[in-house]
Amino acid sequence: MVALHSVGDYVVLFVVAAGCGAIGGLAAALVPTTSPGVNSPRALTGPIVGATAAIAILIVFPGTKDVVTVAAGKSVTTTSWSLLRVVPVALIAGWAGPKVLAVLQDRVLAAGKEAQLQATATVAKAQIEKIAGTAHAAVGEASGHSLGVTSAPTLRETLDPAVEDAKAAIDAVAARAR
Repeated sequence: MVALHSVGDYVVLFVVAAGCGAIGGLAAALVPTTSPGVNSPRALTGPIVGATAAIAILIVFPGTKDVVTVAAGKSVTTTSWSLLRVVPVALIAGWAGPKVLAVLQDRVLAAGKEAQLQATATVAKAQIEKIAGTAHAAVGEASGHSLGVTSAPTLRETLDPAVEDAKAAIDAVAARAR
C-alpha cells in the first residue's frame, strides 16, 4: 500500500494507471477484432485512448483505501492505494478504452440531465407557490367585497390541496423521467 500524502503521490498513482492503460490499449490495438461496432485501434491511438480510459476509470474504481486512526485524541484519515487494485483495473480499462470512455460519457450526460430535471421541477414548484400566493391574496381581497367573509376560508381549503396535488404531480413526472 502506498500512502497518498502529497500531490506527487497522486501523480505517481495517475502515471501508473496511465502506463498500465497504455499497455492495455496497445494490446487491444495488436489483437485483430471482428466484433461489430468496435473500432480497430491503431498502434498509436490504442495506448493514448487506453491511458485516458485508465485515468478516467479511477473516478469509478479509485483503487484507494481510507484508513481512520486515532492519534493523540484526534481522528486521522490516511488514504493509500495498492498496485494490486490499480494495475488490473487500468489494464482492463486500457483494453476496452473506447467503450469505457463511452460509458463514462453516458454517466456524465445522465448526471447533467438529472440536474436539469431537478432544476425544472424546482422552478415549476416555485411557480405553483407564486400562483397560489396570488390566488390567496385575491381571495383575501375579494372576501371583503362581493364574495362575503365566509367564502374566503372555503376557497383557501380548496386551493391548498390543489397546490399540493400539483407539486406531487411534478414530483411524479420527474420520477418517471429518471
